[in-house]
Amino acid sequence: MNHQRPVHRRLRIDAQATADASGTREGPVSLLIEIEEPEPQNRPHDGTQTRVVRSARLLAVGDQSLEADEVIDRPGAVLIPGLVNAHSHLDLTAIGPIPHEPADGFVSWIQRVRDLRPSNETEIRSSVAEGVRLSLAGGVVAVGDIAGAVQGRPSLFAAEALSESPLWGTSYVELFGIGVASETTLAALPDLAGRVRAWRRPRLRLGLEPHAPYSVAPDVFEAVAALGLPLATHLAESPEESRFVAEGVGPMRKFLEMLDLWDEGVAVGAGRTPVGHLDSFLRSAGSRSLVVHCNNLSKKDIQILVNARAMVAYCPRASAYFDAPGAFGPHRYQELFEAGVEVCLGTDSILNLDTPDRISPLDDARLIYRRDGFDPQRLLSMCTSSAAAAVGLDPRRFLVAEGAELAALAAVPADTRAGDPAGRVLESDSAPELLFVRSES
Repeated sequence: MNHQRPVHRRLRIDAQATADASGTREGPVSLLIEIEEPEPQNRPHDGTQTRVVRSARLLAVGDQSLEADEVIDRPGAVLIPGLVNAHSHLDLTAIGPIPHEPADGFVSWIQRVRDLRPSNETEIRSSVAEGVRLSLAGGVVAVGDIAGAVQGRPSLFAAEALSESPLWGTSYVELFGIGVASETTLAALPDLAGRVRAWRRPRLRLGLEPHAPYSVAPDVFEAVAALGLPLATHLAESPEESRFVAEGVGPMRKFLEMLDLWDEGVAVGAGRTPVGHLDSFLRSAGSRSLVVHCNNLSKKDIQILVNARAMVAYCPRASAYFDAPGAFGPHRYQELFEAGVEVCLGTDSILNLDTPDRISPLDDARLIYRRDGFDPQRLLSMCTSSAAAAVGLDPRRFLVAEGAELAALAAVPADTRAGDPAGRVLESDSAPELLFVRSES
């Protein structure tokens, strides 16, 4: 039997500048990286296929005098760490972008997605594979992905497909359980938790995602929090959700009635906000929880998130797609930062994106930068090192620092004439070119 032998070589990457969460370097600049990859590696890297290496250690930052076995030249580009998408639904990728009129309401959109989403293992695996391809095309090497339920039941199909890709991160197994379905979900939790704990994959861990306050009962949330697993949930996303939680009426209730799930014991209607509704769950889950969207927050809600040590995944393009700013005003991500809540960026699904050729939170960072003029270095952190920590990865792997064991590196073509390197990355419309991604832990 022939075994591929690992080969070490020194790779030099020449570019105009570097940018990451810790700072920027104006150049021209060269990175000398010791990589390990299987033999043979005869094909030159031409940017058309993702290069997977076993390890990548940044030896030095210097100039073109650094001696190397191989050189990749990206004149005018800014080198950045591989990107992290803190919230994605890769199993919906096969649907593609779909138009949505916010005036039609959130529930009508949910019904449409239910009709269109892949519904069997073959379709789900194919959809995730396409999502992985588009993620890599967007410079993404790690995700906080939702492994969607199949016909309302938790499924590992999406997680299994994702584990076979080069991507790192966490796959959150989606679960529902409200009204008449609550007891069934609670009864099935021990078996599901056992499957999650037994999961062993080199780059991907599993967590749970009790879907949202309008689809999961408080007692189910509490039971999930008690399991001690990584957690995510959609929270404070839409006006319909806020109305349902506060008053127990509206399109969300009608939707549950249509599905024969509603009963009078559903614990809503006490006048609380969605965040207040889940206060106990958030405190129990603590820093294990990643709460997604948070479009509708009061000052009290922000304090609840502070006290719970929760992390927030903000999806700017999804927020704009549903016109959350029109319903609630501007997203309060800056106030969350000021209060001490860590905020990272996600894309949500391909359905709400304006970049059909890629799935990348860098495009969400660009939206914020152009709209709000927010700190470009902080924005890079929100889709690299901070997002890495949110999905259970070592944030140091997402910094361009000497001695670092790099998870990945990408090059972004950018205008060299003005602005700091991080700002140039966000002003650019170009897709990041993923130069390599690491395969080994």
